[in-house]
Amino acid sequence: EVGHDFLDIYGYLNQKSTGVGASGDCNVNINCDAGKDFQDVKHAVSMVVYDGYLCSGALINNTRFDGTPYFFTANHCISSDSAARDAVFYFNFESPECDTSYYNADYQTISVSDLIATAPDEKLDFSLLEISETIPIDYEPYYAGWNLDTVNIENTTTIHHPSGDVKKITKDIDSPVSANYGDSYDEYSHWLIQEWDRGTTEGGSSGAALFDQQKRIIGDLTGGEASCDYNFNDYFAKISRSWDDFGSPDHQLKSWLDPKSTHFQSIDGYYPYQDTPSNL
Repeated sequence: EVGHDFLDIYGYLNQKSTGVGASGDCNVNINCDAGKDFQDVKHAVSMVVYDGYLCSGALINNTRFDGTPYFFTANHCISSDSAARDAVFYFNFESPECDTSYYNADYQTISVSDLIATAPDEKLDFSLLEISETIPIDYEPYYAGWNLDTVNIENTTTIHHPSGDVKKITKDIDSPVSANYGDSYDEYSHWLIQEWDRGTTEGGSSGAALFDQQKRIIGDLTGGEASCDYNFNDYFAKISRSWDDFGSPDHQLKSWLDPKSTHFQSIDGYYPYQDTPSNL
């Protein structure tokens, strides 16, 4: 299919209501000091535009360490084949310095994906997409690792595009709490961030990956109350529940992220184009 940009999506991203500078002042650019230790992981994170909506998500690694372009986001963002096919992924859409006044004009895009897996009847809030092509080397892609542990999470970080703004980083120095989010989701399928210590989340942050202290994905953003004015109570769907709560491959992550049936409980991230393999 061919999509004609008759509404000027690039200009749309520069509008104050959605786009560069649109998020709250408490948000922190990824290239500020808070993001110093996440300069590898940031290359996994992308903004995704589909059907007139904005969400966040991340490239995610699998146990073959082969760079399959799997993209992890929320079911409430993309849950249909048509939305996945319409998706456009924006990589490296960020301010090159700790400054919200301008952005890197060299950000890159890829169009179209397939919906590989998502929860049945919206019982869990995850979706796994496969982007239509291998991510090019000049995009500097990073495939984030993941962790199924639900006990030893010491602190958390999320990287996202609030209100379609340039890439931001948000941190909580405390452990998340197991919690419920709404009647439609299965019980205790979410992590509760009780209070963010640096930054916040907004519309457009949905689907953003939640990273543990080892920079491995443990969940994706469903929603909550957090804002610059009231920075409490955000909920992330647990990757441990999305893993294999449901047996069918199109309703779980395990079949795709552990195709070798290693039964690993966690793996690290992967840079596919480094001279020294990052999975050693």
